[in-house]
Amino acid sequence: MIFLKILLILLVILILLLLLILIPKIWLTLILRLTSDTKTGLLNIQLAGKVLGGQVTIEWPKISARVSICGLNLTVWQRGAEPPIVKKPAKPKSAEKPKVRPAKHSTAEWIGFGKILLERFFKIPKIERFHANLVVGLGNPAATGLLMGAYYTLRQIPAVFQSVQIAPDFINKKITGEIEFCGSIRLIKTIPLLILTLRFLWHKK
Repeated sequence: MIFLKILLILLVILILLLLLILIPKIWLTLILRLTSDTKTGLLNIQLAGKVLGGQVTIEWPKISARVSICGLNLTVWQRGAEPPIVKKPAKPKSAEKPKVRPAKHSTAEWIGFGKILLERFFKIPKIERFHANLVVGLGNPAATGLLMGAYYTLRQIPAVFQSVQIAPDFINKKITGEIEFCGSIRLIKTIPLLILTLRFLWHKK
């Protein structure tokens, strides 16, 4: 009986914590600076009425994460520069036929779903600042062209997306530029989008 009471108390606490995260506004700030030599960034999240928070600082390859509780900052994870990896010569493998799995959805269906998802998602948050200016190259002209086609298609939907500028690099494999985002969102409003995504992923032709 005592064990059951403890479980009920823990369940109530878990539900309260979940509501504390889902219902109040979550404030999000993202700043990325990407160049060919350096990659720096800052991700700051505040939730539960700004009582709880988290911050991720990037100075690639160094990454650190901190958690803030009522103004008390705790470093929870750090990653330093990794030593160079010496690759061993690969053993020759016997030729095998690659297994090709049939795709559930075509590229056109993914782009169409992305348009619907972005159109609904950008109606949820309150965006105070959103700016991006990037140069993107995937190392493959066809893949880069496909990405740019999706970008120009999706760019016509939300008005806030007009401040996003992406230029292609069909020769080099690179991602350079800057991204700045500041806004707030209530996670409970994203539940319909999660259901929509799950339905799309599980839908078979």
